[in-house]
Amino acid sequence: MHGLQLALKLAHPDRVTQDDFQLDGPPKVTPSGIRIVESFQRMPNLRRFSPLAAGGPGVPGTHTLDSFWSPEESSAGLWARFTASGGNGPSSLEPFPLYDPGSALWTSFCQVQFGFVPGAGARERERWQAFQRSRGVTEPADVPAGPPVNAEAAVWTDYVGLSSRERRLWQDFLSLRYRTIERLRGAWALEWEDFSAIPLPDHLPAAESAVRDWLIFEGQRLPMEAGAHRFSVLLPRARVDVPPEMEADLLASARHVIELEKPAHTRFDIRFYWAMNRIGEARLGLDTSIGQGSRAPELVPGAVLGRAYAGAAFVGGPATPPGGRRLLAC
Repeated sequence: MHGLQLALKLAHPDRVTQDDFQLDGPPKVTPSGIRIVESFQRMPNLRRFSPLAAGGPGVPGTHTLDSFWSPEESSAGLWARFTASGGNGPSSLEPFPLYDPGSALWTSFCQVQFGFVPGAGARERERWQAFQRSRGVTEPADVPAGPPVNAEAAVWTDYVGLSSRERRLWQDFLSLRYRTIERLRGAWALEWEDFSAIPLPDHLPAAESAVRDWLIFEGQRLPMEAGAHRFSVLLPRARVDVPPEMEADLLASARHVIELEKPAHTRFDIRFYWAMNRIGEARLGLDTSIGQGSRAPELVPGAVLGRAYAGAAFVGGPATPPGGRRLLAC
């Protein structure tokens, strides 16, 4: 990234110093210069439940609805909290859906209890049900929680033979975690024959080990995958009176330089500093800087006839006219 930053500085009106050419040292970062931010650096903290998901079982009988859900409580604990928060629970102890069932509370509830909003299982569910419809099924079933049997087994084999990057990541994750399918069978209490047949769950798994596996995968592995080999190029914007055409030229020039110099497997985006000032991403002194704010002279554009305002006021007044005057309707 140091070399990319130097290439941009050489191609743009940014001050280059002798220290910039010390490529074996740390990059010289200034709050007002060109910055390159790798995506993993501005990712939010990975899942609140990451230690809990990786650890052993908790102490039974110590959970209340006022506490956060834990994997050992399974779907029953989630439904109890969901109902207590105002949602509609199931008529029986059904598995908790890892897709939006049409409830206004589902998204916010998952964000609080899981630390993220599930999405991989919903996408698996959509693919599986679309595949069933293509085979003439009018009422497609959910993603199977265990190995399908009889005629369904052949259909499922055809389905998992189709390419799915998320499912492959999930299967690779389980393969590295358990090494052999026999160990996974013992932990999950399900008779899967091979890792390549295991889908992403669209409902919370029944076994606690499977729940913890899913939490780690979707709460940690997928966010890490989303931020890998990606970076943002941030160009400083110090004034508000720069013509849009000049800014467009700066963006195009920077994009051309990065396309020439970046590693081939990486992806990037370009934007100005002010586009980076978003809650959860902006870092003071790095992505932005503190100054005089709107009172800074460089942030006040010149007055242009038909666009500038000499002043502003509120239209209004007391309820009754003072001094015996009459209020005329206009």
